[in-house]
Amino acid sequence: MQIIENICSDAQVTTSNYAFMIRDPKIEWLNHRMLAVSGKKAELAAKLGIHPSAVTRIFAGKRQIKSQEVPVVAEFLGVGTDQLI
Repeated sequence: MQIIENICSDAQVTTSNYAFMIRDPKIEWLNHRMLAVSGKKAELAAKLGIHPSAVTRIFAGKRQIKSQEVPVVAEFLGVGTDQLI
């Protein structure tokens, strides 16, 4: 907590809103995999049959991957389905 308080004070941010600075490791991993496969969110959206903004929300941590979407996302990212659960 002290490190976060130091970062927040350096950035002139209060500790009450520091949560935006902490990224979910799963979301970071998803974004890393997307870069690794040179994937485009619009392509993934087309494969899933959903709006591209829904994919953007997944990769921002604001929407979960639905169970029926897991196999498609796993194949697109070149990983096993167990890595997405």
